Amino acid sequence: MNQNASKLKLVSLSVLMGSFLSPTVLAVQSPVQPLGQPPTTANPPLVAQAPLEAAVQIRLTADRLNVRIINQSSTPVFYTAAGDTPSRSLARGSEVLLRQLRIPTSLLFAATDQATGDRLFYNITVQAEGEGNGLRIILRDGGENEGRTAVFVDTLGKVFVD
Repeated sequence: MNQNASKLKLVSLSVLMGSFLSPTVLAVQSPVQPLGQPPTTANPPLVAQAPLEAAVQIRLTADRLNVRIINQSSTPVFYTAAGDTPSRSLARGSEVLLRQLRIPTSLLFAATDQATGDRLFYNITVQAEGEGNGLRIILRDGGENEGRTAVFVDTLGKVFVD
């Protein structure tokens, strides 16, 4: 594998993982190749986007986190804490407390509109809960352009919503 292909694969992985690896997201701009012409070997330019702003910062007193998820959306939500929990379902109007999640952590949320099959997005509110190491996540219905599907907590207690 040549060096350019290795760089492109690394950048592609960074783009796929997005803000779950780092609050700074990289994007790749790839030129369009006309039909019938061989592909170019030039490196695509990288464009660094502005770092994401933390929605809230929680006080960490240990290396574990307790997260309360409250589903105020109109549908059941599937959620997972990457590396800590398998995918689970949370009924609408319900809440769950996840205890002792490792930090850093990514919480992912997914649901599908039963009538259309479209992916649903959420208006996600995050708040510090308790005296330390606690996070409250409230999920409400959101539109495709305004909605989110993930929360990331870094090792400093900064909480990012994406």
